[in-house]
Amino acid sequence: MPHPELSYTTASLTETDADALVLALPPLEESELLSDWPGLADSLRAVGFTG
Repeated sequence: MPHPELSYTTASLTETDADALVLALPPLEESELLSDWPGLADSLRAVGFTG
């Protein structure tokens, strides 16, 4: 079995042959770290994301 390979790309997810997506976020309570993405914390809370 091959080992998984992690990579960083700016390509759209639909343009890749990725089998999975890893999303790394700071804790939602640290809102100053998410200030570059307005509404992200609220959207994540709306779908039940707890970190």
